[in-house]
Amino acid sequence: MTLTVSTDLGTARQNAARAEAMLHRLRAAHDLSQYEFTKAVRIAPGEIPHSHPVLTLSTAWIGDADRFLAMYLHEQMHWYLTDHRSAALEETMAPLRHRYPDVPSPASQRARDEASIYLHLVVNLLEIVAVESLIGADRARPIFETPPVYPWIYATVLAAREDITALLIDTEILPIPDARQSFGKLR
Repeated sequence: MTLTVSTDLGTARQNAARAEAMLHRLRAAHDLSQYEFTKAVRIAPGEIPHSHPVLTLSTAWIGDADRFLAMYLHEQMHWYLTDHRSAALEETMAPLRHRYPDVPSPASQRARDEASIYLHLVVNLLEIVAVESLIGADRARPIFETPPVYPWIYATVLAAREDITALLIDTEILPIPDARQSFGKLR
């Protein structure tokens, strides 16, 4: 896949250039093709990473390649769910709401609203699987055990990984063939 990267430069030109270079290095070091669902990437120093309308990365993790990779894959998983599994995602929300009726306040998770918390139970699991498949579980673990955002969500996903995985298999959300095989062993 050809990646189109645009950067918001201004006073943060050097950090934006470093982030773009890091993304290219990560793409050269790892086969990310099975995890990339949009070709357009914007690097915006100082902004909160987000997926839509254009996948936007911050420069917060330019000193930590593993966390930068996780940030990139997190936003790609949003694209995957939006563009490829929106119907399956709707089917997944009811069981998640039933299992977790009392989620923390969105503000405490830096989430937009309660629906975003439930969405991130799925996104974050997909992100964890993708990152682990690329750098290994031991290297990935610290990223998700000490997250700067979504602390309850990551902790919940890590604690209930098998149950949430089974739900994602049942609703056919899993995008990753190797992960689907690995998850099959959990059932």
